Amino acid sequence: MRGPVPVVGLYAGTCGGRHCHALRVHLDGHCPARCLRSGNEMVGCAVGRRIQYRRPWVVESMWRTVFPSLYLQRFAFFNTPLNAILTDRCFAFVGEMGWVSQTALALSHIDRECTASGKGRPLIQLSAILAVVVYALAEGISFYNMATTNEWWAAAEVFVDAVGYVVMAPSALYLIATQDLGGKTSSGTLFCGILAVFCVVYPLYNFFLDVPLYMKRYHADQAAGKTYFPFWAGVEDAATRKTVTHRLQDWEQDLGWMTMYFTVGCWSAILLMWAPRVRPHPSTRGKAALIRLDTKC
Repeated sequence: MRGPVPVVGLYAGTCGGRHCHALRVHLDGHCPARCLRSGNEMVGCAVGRRIQYRRPWVVESMWRTVFPSLYLQRFAFFNTPLNAILTDRCFAFVGEMGWVSQTALALSHIDRECTASGKGRPLIQLSAILAVVVYALAEGISFYNMATTNEWWAAAEVFVDAVGYVVMAPSALYLIATQDLGGKTSSGTLFCGILAVFCVVYPLYNFFLDVPLYMKRYHADQAAGKTYFPFWAGVEDAATRKTVTHRLQDWEQDLGWMTMYFTVGCWSAILLMWAPRVRPHPSTRGKAALIRLDTKC
């Protein structure tokens, strides 16, 4: 199949023991033909991958809303292993990596739709990959600060994960400024616009509110002569020890980020199920072809 054709629907069934895949595609001169790869792998599966990445983030947000904790203080809301500090951190790792992967995949997909080759622009594709890599580094730092209870590393974590979104800001701004994303109300335009704003506001929040909060705690710990855990001893401590507290003063400094995390953050993952893309050209909207493909299992 030649020419630019975006996949807008995917139907699969079985036919005499063989898989018969029918792809419904819109004929649109603005989007690249990336309908197939080798074997029975389907391109246009960006939607499916985004749904997969959304699930751990939503489940994690639900879990941590019911079982909140603060890693370094070892504060928990319930006296149950389900509210263990280590359990919370492991859920956070899986969910947060799913969130940034979902966002980066959407950015990459829109860029690919806007290039004739369907491969996207190298710098934008690199920024999407780099965002995930940087965020993975931040997750590693988070495990370290959880184990050691050292607030300096908590500050380092939020600084690094903010950088993971900073690297996507130029890409989102470039796509809005230079590309026809299908009009002001298209899903591609809305996604890139919201992402561009988020990639500025979120890092600023981390740089000027979160980092100073953790550094203030770090300096207080230093003045008090606090002793930090070695890593593996700290992991064991996080798995077995917690202080159950319902006092507002124990949680109030962290209520801001926790509220945004478990509301706006979670909802953003659900909204990304509606895969942002470049809207079909008005002159060809409604034209469709049905392509049937037979592939072995």
